[in-house]
Amino acid sequence: MANFTPTTISITSTAPALPSIDDHWLLNTLATAVPGTIGIVIILFNIIGNFGNLNVILATFRSKTLQSKHGWLLVILCSEHSLCLLFEFINVYFALSGVQITRRSCLLYLTPYIFISFLQSTTFIALAIDVLLSFTIVSRYQKWQTPGYCSFMAFVPAVLPVAFLTRLWSQVSDEVIFLCNPPLSMDAKAVNIWGGLITSINILILIIYGYVYCYSHQTKKRTKDSKMAEKIMRSLTILVIVFCFSWVTCMGMVFLVDYFTKNETVIMLVRSYAVIFAAISYSQTFYVYFIRSEMYRKEFKKQLTCRKEDGAVIRIVSMSRSTNI
Repeated sequence: MANFTPTTISITSTAPALPSIDDHWLLNTLATAVPGTIGIVIILFNIIGNFGNLNVILATFRSKTLQSKHGWLLVILCSEHSLCLLFEFINVYFALSGVQITRRSCLLYLTPYIFISFLQSTTFIALAIDVLLSFTIVSRYQKWQTPGYCSFMAFVPAVLPVAFLTRLWSQVSDEVIFLCNPPLSMDAKAVNIWGGLITSINILILIIYGYVYCYSHQTKKRTKDSKMAEKIMRSLTILVIVFCFSWVTCMGMVFLVDYFTKNETVIMLVRSYAVIFAAISYSQTFYVYFIRSEMYRKEFKKQLTCRKEDGAVIRIVSMSRSTNI
């Protein structure tokens, strides 16, 4: 691997019209700014995101009231998000060091990241299905053992990223790339497949949550189940909205940019800056639940102020071990 200076990047385009001098200057300026900007963004979101994710994980281990099926699925999600944020430092290293890397070498470094990134998307589906099951087959849902249930829901979808990575490695090339991030580690067809899969996952999540939302609001009888449904939806609705917005934006930048331009530099720039929206998704869980969930907010405050558990008897509601939010 050899060193290179980002400012020497050449601007080429297969479009019929040549870029103007102003466009040429702007693209060079943006290309020069990419390494520093991406580095700052990733470091910032690692601090913000990992602080929040770690708090969710610790609060769940410390508080029995949070140790429900939903609570442990959130722990799995936050663990996946923290790993995704940490893997972004690979991008930071190559962005700031000026070391050239081939697509094959980049894919070797990022294979675990791509795998986990897929899993965090399917974990959102697991959360959606979990809510659906907790309201439609309540008695059976409560009888399922939490460890086996959460493991099945979170890790069975691993077949999807394994299949995608198998296809990705079968078509990898030794082309030198500007930065080492997931979109740039893939060939054009793989990017389209990736974008299509993530978009399909987002649509499926919205369909399931839409059904649960309607179910919770159409329940006329004010039962404990319906009250619990409203509490769950207050937190999860915002979580899903932020996830879908950030990932749809990220995938739009990655997936659609080559439909609007054939300029390789523009495509590289747009796909490089898409990491900002992925980082938002990886960092949101703690802050959404702190704002929207009274139960989690109470535990977070207790944890952040280093307060010990009260000696009073903790009241256990009928669904606290299965669907507490």
